[in-house]
This record gives sequence, C-alpha cells and structure tokens, in this order.
Amino acid sequence: MKKNERLLRLYELLSEAAAQEREFTIHEAIKRIGYKKSTIKTYLSKKLHSYVNQSASNSDSYRIAAPLPKSEEAFLSLMTQRAKAPPTKEENLAASLLERSRDAFTGNRPADLVLEHLSPSPA
Repeated sequence: MKKNERLLRLYELLSEAAAQEREFTIHEAIKRIGYKKSTIKTYLSKKLHSYVNQSASNSDSYRIAAPLPKSEEAFLSLMTQRAKAPPTKEENLAASLLERSRDAFTGNRPADLVLEHLSPSPA
C-alpha cells in the first residue's frame, strides 16, 4: 500500500468527523487507516495539532478544532516530512526582478506613485 493512500484515508476520516461534527478515536483511525497507534498519535500531536483538540473526557478521542486543508493535495503537502526550503538569493532576486518588470510594463512604478502623491494638484 502506498503511503499517500493511508494519508488520504486519514484525510477522509478527519473530513467526515468535521462534516458530522463528531469526535473520532485513535482506535477508529487504526482500524480504518492501518497505522500504528504511535504513528497516529504523532501525526495528531505534531502535524495536525492546530486542526484537532484532544477530548477532555477521553484521551483517545479527538475533535476537529479548525478547518482542514481544502484539498487532498494541500493535506498531503501538510503531512510531508520535508519542510520547504527557504528561497535562495537567486530565487529572491528573480522574484524581485519579475515584480519590477511587471510594474514597469504596466506603468505602475512606485516612484511615479510617490511623485503623484507629493505633487500639488493643478487648480
């Protein structure tokens, strides 16, 4: 079984629990997804901590606390173990040059906007 299949089953379980406004248990996730208890607890406490709250009455029950990512792709991106690397200097430079060229092309240059604002308006 592919890793993404299990993650998508987890997303499905979380989405259903959110839609039905119900709690879900770790044991329910184990049966449905096939992960070990430790794996599910790790995901809930590290990757999904801002989306779920642990039940006060039962430590193995959780409730959805915040809207989940809107798509499966966004969920898979959240669950990946690799963090996105910060942009390199070259990528920052390229983005800056692209923005400047777009502004110059559209005539939306910051210097012109400042001069317009500072110039007295014709009476």
